[in-house]
Amino acid sequence: MDNDPGIKPEVVRRILDFNVRVSDKAVYRSPTRGAQGNGLKTVLGIPYALGSNAPVLIEGQGIRHVIRAWADPAGNVRVDHREEQSDVARGTRFTVRVSAEDQNFSVVYWAEAFAVFNPHALEKNRGF
Repeated sequence: MDNDPGIKPEVVRRILDFNVRVSDKAVYRSPTRGAQGNGLKTVLGIPYALGSNAPVLIEGQGIRHVIRAWADPAGNVRVDHREEQSDVARGTRFTVRVSAEDQNFSVVYWAEAFAVFNPHALEKNRGF
């Protein structure tokens, strides 16, 4: 979670269209870190890639976005999105839940290893 005003709801809605890039850095001549507009879309696919049906939660500016993304049999990305109230008024909170069941690796190790590279990431092992 950060301390900025938080991600705007319209930005979250725009990232749900997998046919366009969302980056505000479109004037750059060549893609640099963060300039491609794919980072948040990648996060939306993590549960599906790991065999989970759990939604990704993006909370900011008082709105919780509950998002499930998956690929249909033809390879098209499908997205289920709903909005509800959230207590996160400042900053942005991302919640990605993955189950340890049926995985060939340690989810806790993966989360802790990711946190090493992102000091803002928080891993909570809730035993699910």
